[in-house]
Amino acid sequence: MRLIIVRHADPDYATDSLTAHGERQAAALARRLAAAHTQRRPFIARVYTSPMGRARQTAKHIADALDLTPIVETWTQELVTWRADADRERNKNTPLAGQGGRALWDMPAAFVRAHCRDQNGSLPNHTSQWRLVPGLVQKVENDFEALIAHSDAFLARHGFARESNGVYRLITTAGAPDDEQEPLPRDAAIVVVCHGGFGLTWLAHLLELPLVLFWNAFWLAPSSITTVLFETRDERYAVPRCLALGDVAHLHVAGLPEAVPSRYEKPHGDRPSGLKANWY
Repeated sequence: MRLIIVRHADPDYATDSLTAHGERQAAALARRLAAAHTQRRPFIARVYTSPMGRARQTAKHIADALDLTPIVETWTQELVTWRADADRERNKNTPLAGQGGRALWDMPAAFVRAHCRDQNGSLPNHTSQWRLVPGLVQKVENDFEALIAHSDAFLARHGFARESNGVYRLITTAGAPDDEQEPLPRDAAIVVVCHGGFGLTWLAHLLELPLVLFWNAFWLAPSSITTVLFETRDERYAVPRCLALGDVAHLHVAGLPEAVPSRYEKPHGDRPSGLKANWY
């Protein structure tokens, strides 16, 4: 199976919708996925979406092009409470992540790398990162565990049950609850339209990489495609393998810029959504 993770197109966070640029990006994205679907490279069986407006608008472009109905997965909404200042009571006027505020995944890389090594100089693992990096409070760790539980349940519905070692056992499934669709073939693809912060966080889990390092080492551009193959080398197990991350080739084909400046990126508004420093 291929898991196609799509970040929503260029957003207007104030209205939780797409900008005019975002609509054009989403249309180009839909054309690309429809062309691949028609050639069955890969065959896209389902389109899932976050419940947030900007994701649903992006998903509608894709679903319409594929003649599918988008399915809302509430757990894929943006992680708006995952803030660098996680104590909202201290500053209730500070905007949330995804609303102009600084999210945990926007922490400066220099800060993270200065704090994430232990006394022996070793890089963090899934356990040590929570005590090494300031800002990763207990609530965030608990929320990450909840995200993992949702991911496990979602993938189990598609025939992949995660074991404790991060390997996925192939299982027989009757499809999603309350879903009359047939179980998916192993070579099908599913699209999940979600968000920059959520997408990075989910990928770190799927690929078994330390979250704090993954956050500031990668960026998902608006309307970008990230493809994760559940690689199966025997009849029992599959392991997630990233084939491409943050791909925006559809924008080049459509003659669109790979990203447009976002007015939410303070102070200059000259960078695309999700970048906090220089763009060039």
